[in-house]
Amino acid sequence: MIRNKKGEEKCKDLDEFDSESNMPGVLIPGNIYIFTYNAQSPVIYEVPGEKPIEFYDSVPLVLITSNTKTSVRGINLNLCNYGLKTLILNIFYNLDPEFFERNV
Repeated sequence: MIRNKKGEEKCKDLDEFDSESNMPGVLIPGNIYIFTYNAQSPVIYEVPGEKPIEFYDSVPLVLITSNTKTSVRGINLNLCNYGLKTLILNIFYNLDPEFFERNV
């Protein structure tokens, strides 16, 4: 993708679908987005026998599963290990392998 471009200009010479221009401001389930935000407070992970770990991902890479006017739900791929990321992306690939294998 080309930085700071919109619509057809962004997707020029790429065989891509531009959902941003077709539905501006809408996060579409099944698409992957990168966000930046300032967390109000970190998430605290507690592991038995270990000191609690405070963490927040200020630049999450999210596979959107659902959204409403007030919230977004999805899988933060930054927090998945390689095996789980591979499993998730393989599931999407296997939904329509011809889409990924076509020669355009």
